[in-house]
Amino acid sequence: MKFQKYIHKKRIKELPKDLLPREKALEHGIENLSDSELLALSLGQGTKELNVLGLADLILKNKTLKDLRNITLEELLKIKGIGKAKALQILSIVEIAKRMEEDEEKIFLNSPLDV
Repeated sequence: MKFQKYIHKKRIKELPKDLLPREKALEHGIENLSDSELLALSLGQGTKELNVLGLADLILKNKTLKDLRNITLEELLKIKGIGKAKALQILSIVEIAKRMEEDEEKIFLNSPLDV
């Protein structure tokens, strides 16, 4: 845990390349990123106190990505380092995921044979 706190306080440019989500995704594939790393990649930057990896970990503290499906703007704004812009960025990602899921569930009937 101390190592993680140390990593979260460092500027992202000061971290080894193998810990950076963008470089890790390019080298090993985006599917190999952790939930925190995926969220960090989407957020882009952190705060003065926490780098983007620390911010992503803070958002996901005691949560999974699936839990974000039901998170509200108000809940996000209570997280230190999350303002309206970042909160809306997260909510837009969640909404995109919901719509993608809905599209997969829809059954399209284009002809009588489809019935």
